[in-house]
Amino acid sequence: MKSFIKHIGVVDKDNLVHFISLTSGVNVITGKSSTGKSALIEIFDLCFGSSDFTVPEGVITDNAEIYFTVICIKDTNVILARRRGDASGFIKEETDHELVASTKIFKKEYFTENYFIPLPDYKKEIGRCFGLNITDVDLNTSERQYRGGKKSPTPSIRSFTSFMLQHQNLIANKHAIFYRFDEKEKREQTIEHLKIFLGFADQDYFLKNQELNTLMEEQRLIERQIPQIALARENTKNEINKVLQEYLSISGTNFSIGSVDEILRHPQRALDSLKKFKIVVLQDSNEQIIQLKKYIEDRDQFEAKLRSSKIKLESIQSSIKFAKRYESNAAGVKYPLTAEIYASECPFCNASNDAIDYYANRLDEAINWLNEELRLSPYMLESFEEEENKVKKEIDGYRKNIIAINKEINAIETQIKELETYRSQYELALKSKLQIEVALERLVEKNTSDLDTALNEIKEKISKLQNYILKTYNIKSKLK
Repeated sequence: MKSFIKHIGVVDKDNLVHFISLTSGVNVITGKSSTGKSALIEIFDLCFGSSDFTVPEGVITDNAEIYFTVICIKDTNVILARRRGDASGFIKEETDHELVASTKIFKKEYFTENYFIPLPDYKKEIGRCFGLNITDVDLNTSERQYRGGKKSPTPSIRSFTSFMLQHQNLIANKHAIFYRFDEKEKREQTIEHLKIFLGFADQDYFLKNQELNTLMEEQRLIERQIPQIALARENTKNEINKVLQEYLSISGTNFSIGSVDEILRHPQRALDSLKKFKIVVLQDSNEQIIQLKKYIEDRDQFEAKLRSSKIKLESIQSSIKFAKRYESNAAGVKYPLTAEIYASECPFCNASNDAIDYYANRLDEAINWLNEELRLSPYMLESFEEEENKVKKEIDGYRKNIIAINKEINAIETQIKELETYRSQYELALKSKLQIEVALERLVEKNTSDLDTALNEIKEKISKLQNYILKTYNIKSKLK
C-alpha cells in the first residue's frame, strides 16, 4: 500500500493554520534546536491514537487548539485530528487533492463534532484505512485454553506507529525497532505483528496455520491411539483363542470361521460367518478330557521347571553371599610390604642351606595369586547378580504360565460341573459363541486399519498445507 504524509500542523486559538507539507519519498527537516522538529513526531503520534499527550511544552502547546495530520493513502486523503485532553479523535476522508493541498480548509470550522469519535473506535478506523483488518492472529487455536479461551491481541494502529517512527540512533536490531514499548509483553506482540505490517502475512496465513496445527494435533492423537488399540487387539486375540478352545472342549467341533490370525485380519467377515454358524454338539465327544489332560501335563512341566529354577536360584544366592563374605574378609587381610631373606648355615659343618629361597619364591607366587583373586572378586559378584536376575525372571514366567494353565483347567472343570448340574452342552456352546461375537464386535469397532487410513489422509493434508504456506508466504526466509 502506497502512502505518505501530506501535512502535519496545528490550528491555533486565533483560527490560524500552522503546518509543514511533505511529499512522497524522502523528506529532510532541518532547523535550529527548540524550533519544533521533535514536536512534529509527537503531533503525528498523537493523531495516530496515542493516549498520552507528549508534545513538548512551549509555544506550540500554549497556542494550539487542534493538532492534525493528513495522510495520503492510495487516492484518498485521510485527515486525522486530536485535541489536548480529549478522549476522542477526528477522522475524515477527502478525495479532492487540490483542496487538501492548499490547507485553506483546515480551520476550526472544518473539524466539526460530527466526525469526532471515541478513541478506541478512532484507532480502529485508522487501522481500517491501512488495511489492518486481521481479526485472528493465533497460529494454534489450542493455545487459547491457557488464556481463558481468549484470542491473542490483534495488530492495532498503535503497533503500526512504533514500526513507522524510528529512533535516530536505530541499529539493525529487531528489539531496537520497537524501542517505544516499555512493557515487554507489548513489545513482543508488536514484534510478532511485524510480518503483518511488512505485508508478508494476511488473515489467510493465520487461518491456514490454525488448520495445520489442528491437523497435527489430530495426527498426534491417532498416533497415541494406535498402540493402545494394538494392545487391545492382542488381548482380544488371546480371549478369542481361549473361547475357541472352550467351544471345542464343550461341543467337540470347531467354529468354521477361520484361524485366529484370519479372524484378526478380517473381523467383520468372521463376525458375519459366525452369525450364520449353527452350533453342532457331539454328545460323545471326549475333547474336554483331552484338553484337560494336556493342560495338566503342561502344568506339570512348568512346575518341574519352576522347582529346578528355584534350586538354581538358591545356589546362586548362596554363591553371592560367599562372594561378598570372601571380598569382605580378603579386604581385611594384612600382608607384609617387604621381606628380608638371610642365608642359613649348618652350625656343625657350616654348610649353606638354600631351601629358604625356594619357599620365598613359593610365597611370592601365592601372594600374586591372592592379588589376582582379589582383583577378580567384584566381577565374580557381578556375574552372579546378573544370573540371579535372569533366573528370577524365569521363575516369574513359569509362575504366570502355571496360573494361566490353572485358569484353563478350572474353566474346563467348571464346564463339567455345569453339565452335571443344570446346563446342557448346547447352552455352554451358545455361551462361547456369544463371547466370540462380543469380542469380534470390539475388533470391528476399534479397527486399526481405519486409523491407519485416517492417519495417512491427515499426513497428506499436512504436507499440502505446509507446501502451500511455504510457497505462498515463506515468512522465515523473508524476515532474514
